[in-house]
Amino acid sequence: MRHLIESYRNLPGEHCGSTAMRNLLNHYCALDIAEEVAFGLGSGLDFFLIEGKGVDPADVGYSMFEDTDLAERLRAASVTRLWVGGLALDYCVRATVLDGVEAGFEVHLIGEAVRAVNLNPDDGQRALKRIRSAGAMIEGNPP
Repeated sequence: MRHLIESYRNLPGEHCGSTAMRNLLNHYCALDIAEEVAFGLGSGLDFFLIEGKGVDPADVGYSMFEDTDLAERLRAASVTRLWVGGLALDYCVRATVLDGVEAGFEVHLIGEAVRAVNLNPDDGQRALKRIRSAGAMIEGNPP
């Protein structure tokens, strides 16, 4: 079998859409979620985007909006609300949420879909406080 993505682990499922979403979230975001949850994530969504930051060694930014046309692409797709999760809460996620709010989007942080690096013990909590004070909504129960 030929592998296009190194260390890819295929998670089986019943529905092609939710299985694909589950596999992408597992591989790129290290989220191992049930197929039913992946199926629910896609319900009612008109647009779903998974982007990666820090994959290219030349990319030194933290925010998904930094040095990209992401805001323009989202606006062109009539997106007004963002749901954000990922690693690391105290770096890339925080920067992306803050830039999303600054760009005029309604931003929701998915609490169960983030983790902090916590180089200092309370970095994650400080990030949550900053995210909340910027006007983003924190959904669920972040760590």
